[in-house]
Amino acid sequence: AETRANGRGSGVGVLLHSMSLPMGSRLEGLMYRRATVLCAMSRYTLQRIVEQHDIDASRVVLLPHPPSPYYLSALSERKTHPTLHRTAFGSELRLLFVGRLDDPRKGVAELLGAVCQARAQGISAVLTLIGPCSAAWRSRFSSLIQDSRARLLGQVDLNQLAEEYLLHDAFVLPSRQEGFGIVIAEAFHAGLPVISTRCGGPEDVIR
Repeated sequence: AETRANGRGSGVGVLLHSMSLPMGSRLEGLMYRRATVLCAMSRYTLQRIVEQHDIDASRVVLLPHPPSPYYLSALSERKTHPTLHRTAFGSELRLLFVGRLDDPRKGVAELLGAVCQARAQGISAVLTLIGPCSAAWRSRFSSLIQDSRARLLGQVDLNQLAEEYLLHDAFVLPSRQEGFGIVIAEAFHAGLPVISTRCGGPEDVIR
């Protein structure tokens, strides 16, 4: 039902995926047990591998995932641009989210609601959303989008992505679950503070 409501299909694919999970889990465990090396992106993911598949924790190496070299290159080029550096907090708090907007696991609807509440309490916050979404999702949450004054930029190239990180005051990740959260690493490399839900991977890098 949530998939249909967000305009991402009929929901049949999600149902079939759910039905195949037990078989997939057994195959996953078989591959893990036969692997020479196992790498997890966060302690949360490592713990899930150990607990779900009865794997010795000493066999799993913690290997956090950095941003792509292409993003880092674009960021490095734009850091030297004089007009792309954020200034001290002005009249508006500029918040950024990057990810698939219509994926319920990302919690974007809750984020829009939170910004609306902040604005109602006199906090002048502007939210920028980067990532794809369906027309049905945009229609369903049109009131929240309008009330929060959110900027929906859709998908952007790496150059614009790097620029947006540099122009905002804070990055927000309201996910229900993240194995790591590469967008957090991207934000940190751009010098942005990160606000996140406790959803697994982010706890490894946010203190």
